[in-house]
This record gives sequence, structure tokens and C-alpha cells, in this order.
Amino acid sequence: MRPRSDHPGTAPAPRMGVSGGFGGYFQPTRGNCQNDKSDSYRGRAETNPQNPSKPPSPLYPNGGERLRGGAPDVYAPRCLIPFDRREGLTTAEAAQRANRTERTIRLWCRDHDIGRHVAGGPWLVSRVALAMLLNDDAAALRTYLAGDRGSPTVTAYFATEGLGDLVERWRTCAA
Repeated sequence: MRPRSDHPGTAPAPRMGVSGGFGGYFQPTRGNCQNDKSDSYRGRAETNPQNPSKPPSPLYPNGGERLRGGAPDVYAPRCLIPFDRREGLTTAEAAQRANRTERTIRLWCRDHDIGRHVAGGPWLVSRVALAMLLNDDAAALRTYLAGDRGSPTVTAYFATEGLGDLVERWRTCAA
């Protein structure tokens, strides 16, 4: 209970909601100070310098934007490319497999590029990329997102998911 200013022996309560800029009484500090560059309110110690709304990812060591085209150091993820429907899962199927919510799966698609919107539709999640993410195999996921479908680590995941015939078909088409 805040002290009343008209009660004898008590000091008036500070009016932080109006002049202090903290949004009202007992609100946590949200880094409102101009000199405070911390992002402690959101719980992230670091942010991606190119895109502050996106946390840094261990999959992209340079922390750069992932745009199509441009300079060679710019990363363009190749998830579900070439496209085959058997490799894709809906967000509901992926959430059930990962024992997470659909929202978490959509965030993983955005942050880790394990899925994509095919033809402007809803998210489609790569079952291979999801398995790599769940196994915490960043090297294999990085190789997969680079487009290398012939690497032994990537082909092992395709075989585990029952999609070994896709890799063989892509090899014969490329030859």
C-alpha cells in the first residue's frame, strides 16, 4: 500500500508514472535511460547488430542478415529446396514431434530457418532440419541450409527420416 500524502508523518509517493517514464508504480525498469543500451527487460543479453529484434544464432557465425542474392558472405538458406512434399511437416505435426507448441515451431522456422512458406502458404517445416535442430547438430544443419544434400551427415538424417530415396533421386537428376 502506498503512503498517502495527506497523512501526517509520511512522505508523498513518487509519481513515476507521469514524470519518471517507468509506466506506473512498481513497474520493472525497461531500460528507458538514453545511455542504457541493455536489453535486460526482454531477457536477452545480446542482440544481432544487423537486426536487433532477432537474437543471434550459432548457425550464422557472422550474424549477418540472411538475404537472397548480394555479397558472397550473405547467407541464403536452402530449406526444402529442392522441394518434395514428403520432406515437409505442418507446424502442428512438427509441434507434436518436438513436444513444443506451434508458436515455438513458427519461431524456430523464423530464427533457425528450419521451414519456409511454400508458394505463399502456411509454414512447412523440414522434418530433416527439425531432427537436426532437436539433436543440437548445428554443423549438420548449417550444411543442410547451405544446400549440400550429398554430405554424409545430411544423408544420414534423410535416411533416418525414411527419405533416403530423395537423396538418390537428386543425385541421378544432377548427374
